Amino acid sequence: MDSLHILGIVGASFVPGLLWLAYFLRSRRCTNLGRGVLFFMVGIVAGPLALLLFHAVELSPFYAQIARPGEVDEATKFTFALFVVGPVEELVKFGAALAVIRVLRLRMPTMATALAWSTAVALGFATVENWYYMVEIDAVVWHRALTLPFNHVLFSSFWGVGLFRDSQSKGRQWIVLTLILSFVYHGLYDYILFSDVIHSAFVLPIVLVLYVWLASVFRVDSKPSETA
Repeated sequence: MDSLHILGIVGASFVPGLLWLAYFLRSRRCTNLGRGVLFFMVGIVAGPLALLLFHAVELSPFYAQIARPGEVDEATKFTFALFVVGPVEELVKFGAALAVIRVLRLRMPTMATALAWSTAVALGFATVENWYYMVEIDAVVWHRALTLPFNHVLFSSFWGVGLFRDSQSKGRQWIVLTLILSFVYHGLYDYILFSDVIHSAFVLPIVLVLYVWLASVFRVDSKPSETA
């Protein structure tokens, strides 16, 4: 019984992320399997780094209470979501991806390639985040297991675009702008989930807007360049 429960948590944590990874790599065909798996593993490594940063933040008097989000006021939840959760998670994912790209001197021939790598990192990160969550509550939560990886892909797609623009010498302002956008959308999403006054269904417009934006980026990137 206990072994089956552990297997259930492992399966719910890892299988959805791997299935999403296979889907994106197969549907976009913009990076090879080896690179996809590499960046997926980078995302898994980034998970514990983010957890360490959260623990460091919670040592401060103001954020010590955040470990119990149900017991704090809405302003504190909003501040934590927008200025801690979003920035910490996206910066860790971005930093891990950038480190591998720089160390291995990887080239990004297209925007789709950069987005494939940010997608793989996001899926790895969401996998380990689901693992931590389900182990902590000692339960399998399938709706979270299925949706969290996809949501992380949407948040990280912003800085995926920034990585490509930066690699094309379009200016470092692209990195700054796209990271800020990822912070804001990620933070707003988590605040809605934390909030006691906003229904969780309001995350759906955020997810829809991000999905439409990501799809449009892929469509534009797939068009032949008129200046090439």
